[in-house]
Amino acid sequence: MKKVLITGATGFIGGNLVKGNLAKGNKVRAMVLPGDPGAALLKSRGVEVVEGNVCDYNSIRKAMEGMEIVFHCAAVVTDWAPKSLFEQVTVGGAENMCRAACDVGISRFVYMSTCDVFGIIEDKVMDESFPLSPWNEPYPDYKIQSEKIMWKYHKEKGLPVTMVYPCWVFGDVDLTFVPLLADSIVKKDLIFWRKDALVWPTYIDNLVDLLLLISEDPRAVGNGYLVHDGEFTTLHEFCAEIARTLGVPPITTHIPYGLAYAA
Repeated sequence: MKKVLITGATGFIGGNLVKGNLAKGNKVRAMVLPGDPGAALLKSRGVEVVEGNVCDYNSIRKAMEGMEIVFHCAAVVTDWAPKSLFEQVTVGGAENMCRAACDVGISRFVYMSTCDVFGIIEDKVMDESFPLSPWNEPYPDYKIQSEKIMWKYHKEKGLPVTMVYPCWVFGDVDLTFVPLLADSIVKKDLIFWRKDALVWPTYIDNLVDLLLLISEDPRAVGNGYLVHDGEFTTLHEFCAEIARTLGVPPITTHIPYGLAYAA
């Protein structure tokens, strides 16, 4: 049995990771924001819930005391928040998490990044050796900044970090990806900005299996892992399948990206 701390435990990935750790017999502690409505469900499952904020070093350090493994899933998951929030939570939070993990002697630190940090190249098969590539979208670009902090602590302080780069994650308790697509398809609000945009789906249970494996395998320390289910599709095809499942007409409307972003 391992003692595990999970940030972002009331979110989609973090919540499923909680269930995976509990099923494995691990003792789980979740750090949640004060007043988080998801805390009650965690407590009902036997999770130790502590209130804290990744922007507050002292609350992070207190949450980490006595823990062995940290899964850092908390972040600003949107492209529309103020830049100051990304700087405080995604970047500043990464700095605080790394510092606290080193100070208390965490044995394994797993960070939830994103495949978007490698840019939007589609004419090559990417792997984990590709350079990080900003593309002027706040979510991936601030994730790049936080990743650089992680690797700095790994090299200079010996933080046993492992990076995870999931592709399009879907599955149980998803409230942000497939449900929003489905809602926009039903309401006919969805508009594509490119016909052949590729997506690499990742089922949440497969991602959790990987996270549990690399959290204990010593070979994962200092490495990063791109995660998907082994096959790709286009966003058009993905959405068309959702439409077929719901019994509604597929969306075919598209406009240029620049015009869509401006709108």
